[in-house]
Amino acid sequence: MNTKKVILTVCGTGGVTSSVMAVKVRELLEKNKIVAEIHSCKAIEVDSFIDSLHPDLIVTSTPLPHKSVPVVLGTSFLTGIGVDKTEKEILNKLSEGKNG
Repeated sequence: MNTKKVILTVCGTGGVTSSVMAVKVRELLEKNKIVAEIHSCKAIEVDSFIDSLHPDLIVTSTPLPHKSVPVVLGTSFLTGIGVDKTEKEILNKLSEGKNG
């Protein structure tokens, strides 16, 4: 019953920040036995990644205009402040997307 989730991590340049968030998200999902494919990109690439990958969730370090995909602000993974809250939000958003 484990459906593979697709997650997009986003930062301004698509470099280190999105990669750090991707590692933290991957660790969280593995700990919770959630199978996922994680991709990183620049903020300006988000729309094309949504069109091609159809992600279940976006974790971003930069504000994004309203998207058709649930978005979680992931800056806590960079600062270390509020990580538990961010992790709960990610897990909640992914469970909301489950089809019965």
